[in-house]
Amino acid sequence: MSTNAEVAKRVVNEAVNHGRMATVAEVMHPEYRYHGPGGAEAEGPEGAQRIIGEFRAAFSDLRAEITSEIAQGDLVALTMVATGTHDGDLMGLAPSGAKIELPIAIVSRFEDGQIAEEWEYYDSATLISQLGADTTPDTPTAPTARTTLVLGASGKTGRRVVDRLTAAGYPVRAASRSGETRFDWQDQATWAPALSGVDAAYITYYPDLAFPGAADTVGAFADLAVANGVRRLVLLSGRGEEGARQAELRVENSGADWTLVRCAFFNQNFSETFVEPVRHGVLAMPGGDTAEPFLDADDIADVVFAALTDDRHIGQLYELTGPRLLTLAEAAGELGTAIGREVRYIPVTPKEYASELVTHGMPEEEAVPIAELIAEVLDGRNSYLTDGVERALGRPPRDFADYAHDTAATGAWDLERKVS
Repeated sequence: MSTNAEVAKRVVNEAVNHGRMATVAEVMHPEYRYHGPGGAEAEGPEGAQRIIGEFRAAFSDLRAEITSEIAQGDLVALTMVATGTHDGDLMGLAPSGAKIELPIAIVSRFEDGQIAEEWEYYDSATLISQLGADTTPDTPTAPTARTTLVLGASGKTGRRVVDRLTAAGYPVRAASRSGETRFDWQDQATWAPALSGVDAAYITYYPDLAFPGAADTVGAFADLAVANGVRRLVLLSGRGEEGARQAELRVENSGADWTLVRCAFFNQNFSETFVEPVRHGVLAMPGGDTAEPFLDADDIADVVFAALTDDRHIGQLYELTGPRLLTLAEAAGELGTAIGREVRYIPVTPKEYASELVTHGMPEEEAVPIAELIAEVLDGRNSYLTDGVERALGRPPRDFADYAHDTAATGAWDLERKVS
């Protein structure tokens, strides 16, 4: 029995590439629905045959090469690049002989082994431009600011990027698993709606780019984004992580204008993730005597904002660190100085740390790889400084002592007062 992904690929390989319309009649649900660019709609297997037939008539040598696939439940997402010679009428445009190379993404929903609904994404303006048609409007139009999708909009860097874009007057679509615009890396059905009408995207992956399968998932999202007309992608990445490098390469090769923001360990982990241990004076985690150039999330957000809004940052890899190296014991000491009471660092094994994370509610399947990842990135491989913040922003990065002093002043680590 064929899998859903195999069925979806049959349509591309047999119907699109070779004109075998019997395949469409075989695999499409009787109540099939199609949703395409510009509001195009079609119903039933005959509607799918008509859509495919129109493109094959316009490009007699039409070929679609599948570049990625993801299957989840009853959904299958394929990205591909369509090539061909424009030798037939298309959208009222006479044959031009032009060659096209068009990124396309198709999301298919299955019922009982048949394709019941499909969403196709490609940039119509790119297609028309490749056909050599004049797309200049008859009357001048005012320039509009690009709409930016921010993934993980409630996270440490995401919410700061949203604040900066909003303050500067840029349209923002803030997306998260529980936000008004819902986005879940594990639910592909949320991807396309989040990308609709977007020109730029800030990509933050959960749980971490080092996790197995993360690079393929991010790559599929980047391909879908480009096929949907997104021009600019900015990826939050990590230092010293092989999985993160693979995700970076997928974004670089997506066809978008890209910027990579590769970051050291965040200062804000101590006030937003490890807040309770710091508050109670004991910071127990892997790391030992390794020195780390702790980095402020506000510096990251400033670099991301610049990358999303300024063309000078296209094609740049910014490796960001703070201005000096600190061991976890030294960081704990500076936190204690800022708070006004002792904070001690206690080195623990990754296994012990994972158990502690589980005790505080993190699922074991996340806690174990997170603990192993922290131990890995704090093993000394990242014990060096870079000029990334200075290069991107023209100023030095924020010092850890300033972060600790300013955060302590907000009361983030205050002990709860007992009520008598």
